[in-house]
Amino acid sequence: MSDKAIGTIVGIIIGIALTFWLFNNPSGIGDGLNKGGANVKDKIIQATSNNP
Repeated sequence: MSDKAIGTIVGIIIGIALTFWLFNNPSGIGDGLNKGGANVKDKIIQATSNNP
């Protein structure tokens, strides 16, 4: 294998690892998406409830 191919493979592996880390760490994107989804759900429930 050439050095260019090895560098490309290493870059792809690092990219995949960073993606998993971003979504799975406690303060990462996945946690933010979950909290944002919960907030949107609460807002929808409040907007569609019959309570003034």
